[in-house]
Amino acid sequence: MGKRKFHPDINTFYEAEAEILSARVKGVRAAVDHAGEKGRSNEISVSGLLRQYLPAEYGLSTGFVAYHDLNCVRNGQYDASKDKIHLSGQVDIIIYDALRSCPLVRLDGCDVFPIEAVYGYVEVKTSISSASDIRRLLAQSADLRRPKLRIYYGTSPGNPTGVDIHPLPNYISVRSFIFAFDGSKIGSEDVIAKSIWTQAKRFKGTDAFISGMYVNDCGFFALHPVNTATDPRNGMVIMDSKSPLMTFKNRMILDLSRFPRVPPGWAPAIDLYHRNEDDSIRLGPVIDIAAST
Repeated sequence: MGKRKFHPDINTFYEAEAEILSARVKGVRAAVDHAGEKGRSNEISVSGLLRQYLPAEYGLSTGFVAYHDLNCVRNGQYDASKDKIHLSGQVDIIIYDALRSCPLVRLDGCDVFPIEAVYGYVEVKTSISSASDIRRLLAQSADLRRPKLRIYYGTSPGNPTGVDIHPLPNYISVRSFIFAFDGSKIGSEDVIAKSIWTQAKRFKGTDAFISGMYVNDCGFFALHPVNTATDPRNGMVIMDSKSPLMTFKNRMILDLSRFPRVPPGWAPAIDLYHRNEDDSIRLGPVIDIAAST
C-alpha cells in the first residue's frame, strides 16, 4: 500500500496560534494588575509574533517618528530655514527599514526613527470595546499617516559621483495596522465592520485608514480604498471571520512588500534632522586622494 497523501491544514495552525495568544492574555490579566505593564506585555507578544514571519528587512521597535515640516520644500527645493522637526506620539510597534536605515536616537525603552525609515506601524490594544475606540484608532492613523515628506540623498543626474538632495513631498503614507486581543464587548464581527464604516465616514478627506485590523475571536477587518472620483463612498470594509490571523499576516506582508522603495543608491538625509536652522547644507570638502598620496 502506498503512503496516505498528506494535506496540510494551515487554517488549523493559525487557529491554534490565536488560542495561544488568548491564553497568554488571560495569564497576564491574572498575574498583573498594572494597565501599563499589561499593555507592554501584549506589545511584546505581538512583536514576537510578527518577527516569526516578517522578512529580516523589516525591523520592529517601539517609540516615536520624527518628520520634517512640509513648508521646507518649495518648487522641489529644500529650504533649511523653513524646516522644523516634528515628533509623533508614541507608537506601540514601528515597522522600519532595517537594511537601509537606523534610529535617530536609540534608548533603552524606545527609539526615534526618521519618517524615511518607516514602512508602517501596529497599534496593540488589549480590547476594543466601543465605537469610540475605533474612532480614536482612526484619529491616530490620520495623525501618523499625515506626514508624507521624505528627503533623501541620491546620485546626481548625469554625474554618478555627485550627490543631490531629493525631497519627495507626496510620498505614500505609512501602513497602519491594529492588533486587538479582545472585541467581545463591542459585539459580533458585523457590528465591528459597521462601526468601522460609520466612523471612517467621519474622517473623509483625511489620511485616516486601516490597512489591517485583527480582533481575536472576532475577525479581520480592513478599509479598502475606492476611486472617489467615480465612487461616492469613502471606502469599503473587508472582513474575514474564518481565518482572521492568517489574513492579517498575509495582508501585512502584501502591503509592506508593495510599499515604494527609493532608487538604488539613495539614502535618508539623516543629517537634516540635527542641523541648526542657519546651517548651510554641506557634504564636506572634496579631496583628491590620488593627488594627496
